[in-house]
Amino acid sequence: MYLTNEEVEVEAMIELKEFYKLTKNWQGDPCAPKDRSCLGRSGMNLASDGLYGEISTSLENFKQLKSFVEGNPHLCYKLEECERNSSKKTVIAIFAVVFSVIVVLLIVFLVWKVKNRTPTRECTNLVP
Repeated sequence: MYLTNEEVEVEAMIELKEFYKLTKNWQGDPCAPKDRSCLGRSGMNLASDGLYGEISTSLENFKQLKSFVEGNPHLCYKLEECERNSSKKTVIAIFAVVFSVIVVLLIVFLVWKVKNRTPTRECTNLVP
């Protein structure tokens, strides 16, 4: 048995409410019929709901969502995307640390070389 788009969206709304343990009653357009109040949803403002952590996969079922992470650019929706961003940041951090250590060692070496340099003496002929 296949679910219609409306049924998928209704189930997704219920899953979202359970996933985030939301207690308030969500309603769409107050003029819409009660059984169709969340269908075709193109936006949800969850900013004031105090949500945090991973994102429920049931949001994938809302095909009409236009703006999903507006106002939260560091939010990862797919696990692969989060891991890819994390590995890029790790590589950049390692490169920055290695580069900094090399620069510091080079500076220390140059300072040591300058301090330990023996002064050059001019040769004078001691023979009369």
